[in-house]
Amino acid sequence: LYTGKVINQGSRRGDFVRVIYNLWGENTQLIHSDSSFIEGTQVIYRSGIVTDTVLEPNQSAPFNVQVYIADSINVAYITRDVRWALFD
Repeated sequence: LYTGKVINQGSRRGDFVRVIYNLWGENTQLIHSDSSFIEGTQVIYRSGIVTDTVLEPNQSAPFNVQVYIADSINVAYITRDVRWALFD
């Protein structure tokens, strides 16, 4: 279980902010990847779509990513990535 918070240090809102964790083996083979959206601000877009995964400028939001793998698998290193979209 990986937990943390994402901080928007930019000047624009981040829409559908998602944190991705990648678990890698010794020979750079991807063992497993999983992701989760942040627990952000709720927004209703003009299209009618409602989300609570928005991160406003100068705000932070928590996340939890749970990656399930067998105990017998050896993980050499872990990388993470934060992705988002921009909608007006």
